[in-house]
Amino acid sequence: MPKAKKTKIKSVEEKQELEEILPLTVNSEKSGPMSKEVWCKANDIARPGSNHAQTEYDKYLASFA
Repeated sequence: MPKAKKTKIKSVEEKQELEEILPLTVNSEKSGPMSKEVWCKANDIARPGSNHAQTEYDKYLASFA
């Protein structure tokens, strides 16, 4: 299996262009809360189906009420 080419990223703008990081304004443009899967990914929760993920997501949803 051939190795992937490694490239250096020089700036945050280049990372944003490659969609490796999301700008902070993405969530503020939406009118409602994020889906559980998106929220878990944004908060580095690897198992969205876990009890911890559900508890924390419920707290997040409560902030919209």
